Amino acid sequence: MEPSWAPWSGCSGRHIPMFRLKMISPLNGVTYEMDIPMEKKEFDRRFIKWRDEGTLLQDEFPELDSETREFILTGIPPEEWDRIFLDKVESD
Repeated sequence: MEPSWAPWSGCSGRHIPMFRLKMISPLNGVTYEMDIPMEKKEFDRRFIKWRDEGTLLQDEFPELDSETREFILTGIPPEEWDRIFLDKVESD
C-alpha cells in the first residue's frame, strides 16, 4: 500500500515541514489522514528504504511516535485501534 500525501504547513506561526499522509485502512476501506512532521521528500526516502531494504520502521522514523509509525505500517489510525479494542472489551 503506497501512501498518498498533500502538503501542509501547520498554523503555529513558524513553518514546520509537514505533509498529510493518506492511507486506506485494510479493516474497513476508509481513507484516513495523518499529519507527518517532516518534508515529503525525506519521508519518501526513508519509507522506500524501510520498504525495499527491510530496515525497521522505528529505526527509519525514530522521531515519530508509535501511533504514527503504526499508521504508516498498517493504515489504521489510533481512533480505529481504540474502537477495535473498546468493542472487544465491551463484548467480553
